[in-house]
Amino acid sequence: MWIKQVTLENSYLVSNFNTTVSIEGVIRTDPVLKSGKISGSNRLNDEFSMLLKTTKINEMKLNLPIRVKLPSTVNLMIDQKIKFTARIIETRERKVAALAIANNPVSILSPSRNLFNSTEKIRSDFRDLSNGSKSSQLVPGLVLGDTSLQSEEFQEQMRKVGLSHLTAVSGANFVLVASFLLWFLQFFVKRLRNRIILVLIILFLFIFLVRPTPSVLRAAVMTLVILLARIRGERSLGVPSLGAAITMLILLDPFQAIDPGFALSVLATAGILFLSPRFEQRFELSLKPKFLLQAVSIPISATLFCLPVIILLSNEISSATVPSNILVASVIAPITVLGFLSAIITPLISDIGQVLFNIASFLANYIVFTSDLMANFPSLYFSNTKVALLSIFLLLVMIFADRRKLASLLLVIMITQVVVTTSSWPGKGWQIVNCDVGQGDGLVINLGKKSAIVIDTGPDSKTIDQCLKSLKIREIPLLILTHFHADHVGAISAVLENRVIGEVWISNLYEPEAAYEVVMKQLSGKTVKSVFAGD
Repeated sequence: MWIKQVTLENSYLVSNFNTTVSIEGVIRTDPVLKSGKISGSNRLNDEFSMLLKTTKINEMKLNLPIRVKLPSTVNLMIDQKIKFTARIIETRERKVAALAIANNPVSILSPSRNLFNSTEKIRSDFRDLSNGSKSSQLVPGLVLGDTSLQSEEFQEQMRKVGLSHLTAVSGANFVLVASFLLWFLQFFVKRLRNRIILVLIILFLFIFLVRPTPSVLRAAVMTLVILLARIRGERSLGVPSLGAAITMLILLDPFQAIDPGFALSVLATAGILFLSPRFEQRFELSLKPKFLLQAVSIPISATLFCLPVIILLSNEISSATVPSNILVASVIAPITVLGFLSAIITPLISDIGQVLFNIASFLANYIVFTSDLMANFPSLYFSNTKVALLSIFLLLVMIFADRRKLASLLLVIMITQVVVTTSSWPGKGWQIVNCDVGQGDGLVINLGKKSAIVIDTGPDSKTIDQCLKSLKIREIPLLILTHFHADHVGAISAVLENRVIGEVWISNLYEPEAAYEVVMKQLSGKTVKSVFAGD
């Protein structure tokens, strides 16, 4: 009967594709601000994206998940019941039935429940503690999963160096909070059983505070299994706990099985459970103390197990991933614990909360420094995914089979490819490079000594920034903007960041006016000259 009802509901929804309908529903995720994409020569407006559980479409009762995009001027929060009109279209996102694009005003039919209001107050107060630095913007993401303060450029850089799991709350943070609570409560609650029950209650509330992302849900269920086993007096084993977590989560939400983030979290945990003990056993005599050995073995093990999915997603492996994770491992736990305490205390005693936040932010400076340091490390690119997966599979087999010499040889071959690929492009005598920025232009004229003239920036910050970094351009004596269409100036912020800019020449046709105003605001403090024919 349930399957028949879902089929009927989907049929009604499909029959209304590409039409404007009235929608009522409850917001299931925090609205996330998405930067406007480039469409032709224009940049579309920023918009909020969120998941919505529908209750009605055109007055017909429907209970379906849909993706909603709303203007950035709308102020909404999770768990509100809203009503709006929107155009619904088919979407490739598997976990939703449709995409709804709304441009009209939104009516709030009922506010969020008290639990969500309370957690949003904590998140908002915690977010307000940030002073605008990258480190203070990182802390709300790492502790509570609030990435709203982080720039897309910073998130991309963290992804490139293999630290993207630190830009938002991950399963590791969840386990750290549980461990801290168990330790802290022992001073007030003597019985282990009662402590574990209290921790379970707090962790349940913590899920709502950080929002139920795949990695958090995986860690929550795994931690639950371990804690329940301890109540019964049984030995807590990581592998059965992970298996129970995977089974339970996929049964509750089958779409997690196709979520890359969920796959990466499971593989990382499996790597730590299976490979890390072997690594520690092998090097326990040569690498001391033990915490240093674990700081090395855990990121290496997690990275090796995640490599197949990483290659499938991007066809590349950053040589900075393992060393970056090793370097920052020592500060993750104190940042998580201090940030958690700050978030809880701030609504009650804001001054103490600010002090704790400042300490966490100071420690997070080290993560930002490491990310900046590793950003220029080369990546290993694979043109053939099957060959790449085979190489990783052989490497893992050799490690498990104790074929150290063969494993070392394969690693040397892969490292050699990185070195050769990096050193062979663009060559020592390059003069002009036209960066692959998609639609638009991004021309670089070499002046020597890591400086160049740059003509236009293209629309995408990631591509022009990567191109300039690969060319080792740190100084731009002259930046030329031929006109103000988004596909020529859309990525100007990425060009300006971390580079010395001399003079900027701009077109004397200040259109489109909105784009011109945005560019001039970004060029504030720079020497700007409008050029004419003959200059």
